[in-house]
Amino acid sequence: MRNTYLLQPYEVGAKNAKSLALVIPSAIVKKYQINPSTGFALKYDESKIVLQFVERNKKTMPDETSFKPESSSIDYQRRH
Repeated sequence: MRNTYLLQPYEVGAKNAKSLALVIPSAIVKKYQINPSTGFALKYDESKIVLQFVERNKKTMPDETSFKPESSSIDYQRRH
């Protein structure tokens, strides 16, 4: 598909507290004017993970879900 990118995460962080990071392709960064202050919401269920823009001044996602960000990052831990 033309609007699909294959992304491979890489490890970042301390030896005993590794996180995974993704690189957003430059074409997407340019198209959506993404910069280091851009906010995202990571939503997931048993079948998918969705990354959405967040209107930081409204503190809502496009589907009108409201939230209060606790920090500038969102942690994801897979349930076993």
